[in-house]
Amino acid sequence: MNKKLLQLKSPAYVYLIFIALFSMPDVHAQNNAVYASSAVIALSNEAMGNIYTGRFYIGSPKQPVDLIIDTGSSSLAVFDKNGGYGSYDPSKNTAKTETDFYQNVGYVDGTGWRGHVRKIEVGLQNKSSNLDLNDAYVAVTCLVTVGRHAGWGKSGGILGLAFQPENGAVTNIPRDNCDKHDTDDTTIKPYFNQLVDTKHIPNKFALFTRRSIRYKGSDDSNKPNSGLLILGSGEERMELYQGAFSNVKLTGDDYYNTNLKAVRIYKGTKGADKPIPAATGSDSPNSLVDSGASDISFGFPRQWLIDTFTAIDPHYGELIKKGLDNYVPLASVAGWPDIELVLEGDNGQSVTLTVAPDTYWQLNATSDGKASLQIDACKTPTDCDNQSNLGLPLLNNYYVVFDRATGPKGRLRFAQQRSTPPIVGVGEKGNLFLKDTLESDWVGVPNSGYVKDIARMPDGRLLGVSNDLAGELFTKDSLVSNWIKVPGSGSVISISMMAGGKILGVGRQYNLFVKDTLNGPWNKKTFDGAVSRVAVLPNGNILAASSIIPVEDPWPRGLMYRTGLSGDWVKIDNYTPMINISALPNNAILGIDASGVLMTKATLQSEWKVTTNRSGSVVAADWLCNPIIWTCDKAISVPNN
Repeated sequence: MNKKLLQLKSPAYVYLIFIALFSMPDVHAQNNAVYASSAVIALSNEAMGNIYTGRFYIGSPKQPVDLIIDTGSSSLAVFDKNGGYGSYDPSKNTAKTETDFYQNVGYVDGTGWRGHVRKIEVGLQNKSSNLDLNDAYVAVTCLVTVGRHAGWGKSGGILGLAFQPENGAVTNIPRDNCDKHDTDDTTIKPYFNQLVDTKHIPNKFALFTRRSIRYKGSDDSNKPNSGLLILGSGEERMELYQGAFSNVKLTGDDYYNTNLKAVRIYKGTKGADKPIPAATGSDSPNSLVDSGASDISFGFPRQWLIDTFTAIDPHYGELIKKGLDNYVPLASVAGWPDIELVLEGDNGQSVTLTVAPDTYWQLNATSDGKASLQIDACKTPTDCDNQSNLGLPLLNNYYVVFDRATGPKGRLRFAQQRSTPPIVGVGEKGNLFLKDTLESDWVGVPNSGYVKDIARMPDGRLLGVSNDLAGELFTKDSLVSNWIKVPGSGSVISISMMAGGKILGVGRQYNLFVKDTLNGPWNKKTFDGAVSRVAVLPNGNILAASSIIPVEDPWPRGLMYRTGLSGDWVKIDNYTPMINISALPNNAILGIDASGVLMTKATLQSEWKVTTNRSGSVVAADWLCNPIIWTCDKAISVPNN
C-alpha cells in the first residue's frame, strides 16, 4: 500500500525522541469542542515529537486515544495496549460489532500494523455528542511494527483523512489470524467519509499547525506545539486566518495529490528555479500534501538544494549540507530565504506558496540553539522518483482547508495564519466586525447579527446578548455560523465571562446576576443599581462602567472595580466615560468611548490610550483568543502611558 507517513531522517533524533517520551505530560487534557455541524479537535506534537495527534474517545465506555492525524492515509486504527503500544483495551469495550474485514497497512519508513476491523463507537468528547459515530470502522491491531526511525511514539493509533480508494481491506480472514496479506480485495469507508454521510456535515476539514518538531526552547508563550483539526468547517473560522485564500487543484482523490510546477529559492538576484516535470497521471502525482510527514521531501537530487543555497551564501550551503543528516547549532534564521513552491491552481493558474525559513529550519528542536532541517531530497539521481511529499513545513505556514467537495476532485485552500487573536466588535446595528490588531481596520463578518454585547466563552465560542428588549443569550459556534438561542436566558443588557465558565450579567435594573452554567438560571448577587457594563479581569476583579445618578440613565459616567462579587466598589478617579468595557491580558482593559472608538488602559490607574486607527464605530468589543493555540494572558500587547 502506497502510504506516506512519519518521515524522519536521523537515527540520532530517534534516540532523543524515545528518551523524551518517558516523561510526557497529558497533552490533550482539554476537551474537544463539538457543535451542531462541526468539531474542533485540540492537536499537539508532544506525544510523537514530530507530528500531531488529536484525542478521540473510542468504544463504550469511552476510552481516550491519541490518534496521529494523517492526510496521507485513509485507515482508522487503534493499538491494542496488550500488544505493548497505545492505550486502548478492547476487552473493556462492551459495544462492538465484528466484521469480516482485515487490514495490513505499511508506510514508507517501515512502520505498519495489522488488525481486524470492528464497528466501534468513536466520539469527539468524553461525553456523548451529536457527532459521535456508533458504528465507525476501526481496526484493532493484532501486530504493530516499528520502522527504521522513531515509530509510533506515545500515540494510540492513527486517523487517516484521505479518500476512499486507499482504505483497503481483505475479507474472510479468521479472527485468530494475524498473518501478512499483500493484496486487498475490498475497501472500507473511512471515518471522515462516514461522518460526512451519516451526520451530514460539510465535506471539508481544516488544519492549523505551527511546528514539525517539538519545540524545546524556553519561550513557549505562543504554544508552538499545539494545533487544531476542524472537522466539517474551514473558511468559517475567520478568527484563525487573515487575507484571501489561494486555491490549489487536486489532481487525484486517493491522496491529496497536487501538481508541483517548480521550486524557487532566491535572495535578491541570487538563487535558482527548479522546474518539476508534470505528473504522468492521477495514479502517479508529482506531489502530495501530507500532514503525517514531518518534512518536505523533494523528488529531485539533494545536490540542487546544496548548490542553490551555496550560490546565495556559502555559509548557508554548509549548514544545509550538514543539516540534511543531523542537527546543527543554529539560533536564528534571520536573512535566510523563503522556499517558494509553485503549484497548479484550481483554475489552471499558478499558485505560489511560501515555506518560511523558520519552518524548514525547526529551531530549538532538541534544546535552545539546536536546529533540525525539515527539507530533504533524494540522495542520488537514481533514487529520485519525481514525487515530492509536501509535509508539515508547508502546512505550518498556513491555515489549510481540505475542501473535498468543490471541483472534480476537490481542492486545497491556503490562507495566512493569524499570529495573534483578533478583536471582535459589535457594530451599531448589532452585526460583527473583526480587527487583526488594535490598530488595523474593521472588517465585516457575514451572517453575524444581531447582538448588543458579546463575550468569549472558554471553548472559543461567542456569547451574545440579543439586540432587543428581551436581552436573551445566544451562542455562536464560529464567526459566520448562526446564533443559537439559550432557552430561558433573558433578560440582561451586558455580560462577561468569569472563571470556571460562569457568566456575569447586568440586569435591566442594573443589578448583577450570575449563571453557574450556560443553561442554568440567573442568580441575583447584589443590588448595585448603577452598573451598566461589566468586565471580569484575569485576576478576578470586577470592573464596572457605572451610571451613578440617575439610576435609569444607562450611559456610564465612570469606572469602578471591586474584588470578586462581594467586595466594595472602588471608584477610579481618572476616567473617561465609556459605553462598553472588556478585559484584556495582564488585567488590562479595552474600552469604547461615546464615539465608538477603541481605547486601552494598561492598568486600573493608568491613563486611557486612544488607538490611532479611529475608523469605524462599535458599541461592544472583545477578543477571540483560542486557548488551545494561544496563551490568552499574553497574546495582546497593550501600550502603557
